[in-house]
Amino acid sequence: MQILDQHLTNVVSQTSEKELTLHGVRMAGKAMVVELCALHKLLEPEQLHVTSLDEVESLQSLTEIDPKLRTNLGAPIWYSIAQALKYFSQEGAGFCSLRPENIYISLDLSRVYITDWISANDTNTRSSWLVEKADNSIEQMYLTQLAIFYHFLLSGENLYEKLENVEQSSWRDEHLKNAITTLNVEAQFKDNLLRATQLNGGFYTDISALVEGVRPFFFVVDPQGFLPFLSGFWIASSAITSITFMTLVLIYMGTLS
Repeated sequence: MQILDQHLTNVVSQTSEKELTLHGVRMAGKAMVVELCALHKLLEPEQLHVTSLDEVESLQSLTEIDPKLRTNLGAPIWYSIAQALKYFSQEGAGFCSLRPENIYISLDLSRVYITDWISANDTNTRSSWLVEKADNSIEQMYLTQLAIFYHFLLSGENLYEKLENVEQSSWRDEHLKNAITTLNVEAQFKDNLLRATQLNGGFYTDISALVEGVRPFFFVVDPQGFLPFLSGFWIASSAITSITFMTLVLIYMGTLS
């Protein structure tokens, strides 16, 4: 299944001043809202919004929520954000960072807010390695970030600071490869993450291919109500943990369209 390969430029564009816009709204100094989509569906353009940063002030970031909740919500969060980034892979005016401390989740667990936006000419040394990757390929930069982000969702380890403080790209690659290969997951799952970062010989060239590579490691159903949803709820097969009934209710409500 191909994900969001058509009509991408109808959603995201850039102004004459080289600023990204979503649905015609400038992204600079704002947050992007990504509504978590049902895991058997595609993300619709209407599930992406721009909002004020004030809206996240009372919310928790992904580094602040309970680790079990982070793991249980990891699949829908990653899946929805991966699809959202597909829209942004065509424009070079700027991009978002998936630093987990800058991604917030709503109280009803139905949407996340991405708040860290970087311009293409950003001179911030913290972001320089991402800008360098984006210069070569916006989509490859997002593929690398999606691998790092999934590592965080499964393990709770935030690799961004470690990778930012490395002076040479070869050392950065070694840190990243070691972090992925030591995850407690199936070997083929790790191989997919390594392919996203181009660290295992083979590599993915687009986000859709990565999503398709990861898909077999999840339970996928077509739920038609809450009980089927319970029996087929997606979670990374390597990270199944206990989850409360109320959390499942909230997640299910958030997937209803």
